Parts: sequence; C-alpha cells; structure tokens
Amino acid sequence: GEMDVLEGLGGQACYHFHSPAGGPGGCATGSFTGWHTYGANWKPGSVTYYYDGNVVGTITTGITSAPMYLILNDAVSSSIGGPSRAATMKVAYVRVWTKA
Repeated sequence: GEMDVLEGLGGQACYHFHSPAGGPGGCATGSFTGWHTYGANWKPGSVTYYYDGNVVGTITTGITSAPMYLILNDAVSSSIGGPSRAATMKVAYVRVWTKA
C-alpha cells in the first residue's frame, strides 16, 4: 500500500490511499506554495487528510492496517503532470504519533 499525505500533481496538492482495492483520493483547492502543514489521521477503516489544520478529504474504501514506510519524495515525472526537471523540497519537521 501507499498513503500519499501530500502529492503534487499538475501543480495541485493531492492525497491518496493506494491499496489492492484501488487508489481513492482527491486534490485540495487553493494555493499550496510556500510553507504549509500536511497531516493524516489513519484510523481503522478511514484516513482523514488535513492541510493547514483543515480537513480536505476522508477516504473510507480500501483502508488497510498494513504497516507502511514513511518516505519524503521529490519525484520527477512529466507523464503525470509533474515537473520535468529536478526541484527542491524543504521540510521543517516530520512528526508521527501512534496509540500505545
């Protein structure tokens, strides 16, 4: 599986949860250049995505409890509307919480 908390597609800020059941998701409206906060609350059966503290979407299909890697990726691809040359990603911090 793959959970995209933020995926820049064609200049948009998008979220997805990819699993064998598919890859549902969506893109937020507005401008997301500059510094922002992105988050996801992954619970059994749902993932709710937050941009700057506001809910931008919730996915309830195909949600698994399988472990996943945490990856920050500045991929380059012109086939999906992304940049066709390298860019810079600046990250101030990454936080992960789990219930014990």
